Amino acid sequence: MVQENRHLFLILLLAGALAIPLTSGAEAPQKISERLMSNYQAMTARDILVSSIPKYLSFYRESVRLEQMALVVPKNTEYTAIAEDELKSRIAKLGGRQLTVVPDVISGKYNLIINAAFLKEKLSAQGYRLIREKQGLRERTGLLYAVVTAHGLFSKDKDGVIFHAAEVTDWSDIINCSANASERMYYRELHREDSKCLFEASVPWIKNLFRHKINTVVHHTWIPFQDCFSPFRQTLDIPPKYLKSISELNAYMDTQGIKRSVSMSIKLGTIAQNRKNPAMKN
Repeated sequence: MVQENRHLFLILLLAGALAIPLTSGAEAPQKISERLMSNYQAMTARDILVSSIPKYLSFYRESVRLEQMALVVPKNTEYTAIAEDELKSRIAKLGGRQLTVVPDVISGKYNLIINAAFLKEKLSAQGYRLIREKQGLRERTGLLYAVVTAHGLFSKDKDGVIFHAAEVTDWSDIINCSANASERMYYRELHREDSKCLFEASVPWIKNLFRHKINTVVHHTWIPFQDCFSPFRQTLDIPPKYLKSISELNAYMDTQGIKRSVSMSIKLGTIAQNRKNPAMKN
């Protein structure tokens, strides 16, 4: 996602159903482990860390000063807005001035480009690339994960905010990476009557999951309404205020590419709100 004079570098993202040759299995596990360790050491040497450790990582030039950069968004969409906010939040946290957002590259600047063009090349599911040549991007999750990685490539030295320019190719080895929200149960129940408080407190937690590329949350709903969306149920037997709170959290998780899941081990028909449901009695 970057252009220096005539040289283009994009944050490119892909998520496809098929694997590229890099995933052919020809490489020995020991070699893969060594490469991941090398990538980890290359990041920690620069005082940065991207999660998960990218499979392919190359720092191809010296770091770039924030003042030398421009953020290029050729076409505004819901997803580019999320991507833009993610990069700006990192820069703000580091104490830097915000990048100017422009629709076209600026000559003489290091242009960080969020490109929503379609790319025909195949990558594994949830795969993405940060590249130095125009290729484009395909699926939303890939776009968001590429931006999360770019987020992690910003850091700060004694003179200000810098960006560690790198080419990256990565994809998830586990399609559903989940986090269990049960540890938040007490807090959730404590504030179940205050949906605003719950939502505001949940946003940093959800953001943290997003920045670790976790795409599924388990057990994030109210007790005893975990199964209110069960296919066994003909109607949602849940008080409107609780449904509203759950729906607000779900909608925000959707913007971060995070799905929801509830796993339960129960004796069918014993939960109060299911006792009158014929499907549960059968």
